[in-house]
Amino acid sequence: MNINFFKVAAPSKKDKRVSIVCRITKTGKDSAYKVISVVTGLRVPVQDWHVTRQEQKAGTEGAFQTNKRLAEIKQELRTFYDSSLREGKTDFEFFQENFKRIIKGEEPDKPKKVYSFQEAFDEFLDTQRPLWSVNTRKKFTTLRGYLQDFASKKRFVLSFSNVDKSFYGKFLAYLLEDKDLSTNHVARTVRFLKTFLFWATERGFNTNESFKGFKPPKMQSTDVVSLEKSELIAYLRYDFGTSHYLARVRDVFCFGCLTGQRFSDLRGLTFDAIHGKTWHVRTQKTNDIIEVPLTEEALEILSRYQESGKLPVISNQKFNKYLQEGAQRAGLNRPCRKTTFKGNQRQDEMKPLYSMIGSHTARRTFCTLSMKQGMRLSAIQKITGHASIKQLETYIGKSSDTVKTEFYAAWGNENLRLVVNDG
Repeated sequence: MNINFFKVAAPSKKDKRVSIVCRITKTGKDSAYKVISVVTGLRVPVQDWHVTRQEQKAGTEGAFQTNKRLAEIKQELRTFYDSSLREGKTDFEFFQENFKRIIKGEEPDKPKKVYSFQEAFDEFLDTQRPLWSVNTRKKFTTLRGYLQDFASKKRFVLSFSNVDKSFYGKFLAYLLEDKDLSTNHVARTVRFLKTFLFWATERGFNTNESFKGFKPPKMQSTDVVSLEKSELIAYLRYDFGTSHYLARVRDVFCFGCLTGQRFSDLRGLTFDAIHGKTWHVRTQKTNDIIEVPLTEEALEILSRYQESGKLPVISNQKFNKYLQEGAQRAGLNRPCRKTTFKGNQRQDEMKPLYSMIGSHTARRTFCTLSMKQGMRLSAIQKITGHASIKQLETYIGKSSDTVKTEFYAAWGNENLRLVVNDG
């Protein structure tokens, strides 16, 4: 960037002074502008201006003050220009407006940092992390991993301007084919991506709104895995002998089956929240306060950990590993159908129950068994804290035996026949 000062012709013959103009020029491929000219407000007697040195001649009246101001203008322009480039600013209007302010002695706008896609995602994680549950943090961290791996393997330059329909098609193919994810997993991933992009757009990091047209794949209904009442009782009473780690995981899981609360809230349980036969839960996900009635079995589980004052909850990954190990040992081998969708392809396979359960199965078991035993959905919702009945219904598994039981409870036994009286 070159900064020069020039004199301009006097406005009239009577006025022997000339105005001094600052002219900023920049050339090259990275040029954000060609020429910006701004009147400095300084006036110098025409005979006192040194054309070559671009300053007022030394020793003339007012030369010290004039030349000092010219030097200040030059230094302030260079400092602002360099700092703005470091923040990624290159647009003409920004420099033109702020150069005028500097030359007039006003404060320029502080250049705002231009975030790259990756920098914005990191900022998103840092600022939103305190507001999220542990599981939500993991989901967005996983999304970042998918995006980084996609960009690396597909040699795709990940920037806000490139996140368009072409990107979306390639990213979907990557998730379905390269990562071999289910349709439902991909649909959730797309929703998380759009959440980030809406956040980035609201904060001015992104101006490309193509993402608003990204339609996630349609979620497919899958079989809900939960324990039957007899299986829950068998697991709860199973003696693990010296395998205390399996007994502890079993206790936490069964307590979840008996209360219907999220794994994160089981981790946060403290005994001072237990009042008689009621657990007063401040949910981590929604911050709601829920009163959960406790059965004798649930209270018995708590009594085993009276000394520590909390349940022995471990990391989710280890919990699920030990849960399946213990469930297998306890004989939870009932064949269950696992249905997954990849694109338009449906895949069914039969697997033993123990291999399909996880920490979230406890919440599903509570919902399913509560409904089977006659609780109204609205009452179950009060305990689980689901936002809607529709959301709650996705947690309830209805097997063919359950449907038959409900049918005969409504219509009588199998031999009942409707008799039509023709009069």
